[in-house]
Amino acid sequence: MHAVHRGVHVHGAYAYDLHGLVIDWLSLPAGLYFLSVVRGLYRDAIHDWNLVPEEADLVVPAPR
Repeated sequence: MHAVHRGVHVHGAYAYDLHGLVIDWLSLPAGLYFLSVVRGLYRDAIHDWNLVPEEADLVVPAPR
C-alpha cells in the first residue's frame, strides 16, 4: 500500500496534502505504543487485562 501510494505520488497523480501529513505523524506514536504493549505482554512485564484467572468459577445464568 505504501509503495503504491509513493509511486502514485512520485508520478504526480495525487498531491500530498495536510491530511496525509497529519496521519503520518499520528501513526508513528500509535505504532510505537502498540509495539511497546505487545513487547510488554510478551515479556510478561505488564498485566494482561483480558486474562481470566484459572481458579475463577464462571457462573452461567440459567435460561428463563
